[in-house]
Amino acid sequence: MLSIEECKLAINKWGKSRGNFEEVKKQIISAVESVHEYGIYFTKVDQEILVNYKGDSKRSIFINNEDLSKREIEVLKLICDEYTSQEIADKLFISKRTVDAHRQKVIDKIGAKNTVGLVVYAITNKLYTLPDF
Repeated sequence: MLSIEECKLAINKWGKSRGNFEEVKKQIISAVESVHEYGIYFTKVDQEILVNYKGDSKRSIFINNEDLSKREIEVLKLICDEYTSQEIADKLFISKRTVDAHRQKVIDKIGAKNTVGLVVYAITNKLYTLPDF
């Protein structure tokens, strides 16, 4: 696996061999650094789309935050932080099955189809804030 510095050098060499790709090069380096530090990368456009997500007619059944229990919100935040069910269970001192039950209950309450829907819900309802990149 390449180090972050080796990646920067390779990208720089690639950019120079193909002409003026300074902006693309900056974006690639930013993406590599973000993934290295946070494990994920969103462009500014991606961030705006997530924040401004209004949902389609199927998503209009999202409920208010008050309808989720304190524990469901805790589990949801940890899901957004990419914890596995077992890691959440260990952190909250509950069983993995209980974590999975909380996850499913939140999915049912908000009308999401999967975990991605949970993350979108958490971001759009300001239960989770994306890290600054």
